[in-house]
Amino acid sequence: RTVDFELRDAIRYVVFDLEPLATVALAARQHGQDWMEEADGALIRALAWLEPYAIGSRTHEEFANTRITFDRTRRDAGVKGFEGTFDPKKARTAMALAARLDPRFVGTARAMRTAPWQDAWLELLIPHR
Repeated sequence: RTVDFELRDAIRYVVFDLEPLATVALAARQHGQDWMEEADGALIRALAWLEPYAIGSRTHEEFANTRITFDRTRRDAGVKGFEGTFDPKKARTAMALAARLDPRFVGTARAMRTAPWQDAWLELLIPHR
């Protein structure tokens, strides 16, 4: 789990945290660094934590217990995305990046594929073997 999840009680913020971290981890790999094992494997553990929400085997009511006043204000005003159950499709990019970083996520990324013309660039991330 991330600090944002603890404060905001929203998986969408976990995704917002993990996507850039996974992207930078891919860039670091191109320069001979393996960030997947850095910080006692925190990135891999965070991606593994996200996985059941990404595939829909676990659900989460977003912002239900947020400690951030601005989130509660937006939720109470009915702003889209600040209430309701986390949409697993929102984690497609994170899981595609995870699949490129670690083969244990390939099955999840493949299962989350959409029609070929949607998010076509994600297909470049998911290993085909």
